[in-house]
Amino acid sequence: MLEPEAWREQVLGQAAAKLVTTGGVDLRELLLELLECWPATAELQLRNNGDLAAGIQLCPPARTLLLRISHAAIGALGL
Repeated sequence: MLEPEAWREQVLGQAAAKLVTTGGVDLRELLLELLECWPATAELQLRNNGDLAAGIQLCPPARTLLLRISHAAIGALGL
């Protein structure tokens, strides 16, 4: 059974990936939104020149999004 936290992580990551693929939002903006809504990173205020890479490490939905994008890019290359 999927734990609620893991489920939330996957749903947010999937939804974010869908927004990126449909061109609905800028990737950086979407990552910032994910970081702001995730409890572990909500208070980091990364919009104000924070370390986005460090924040992503603490935000599972952001990592999920980036993994989905990288897998899609690698798949598109036929690798």
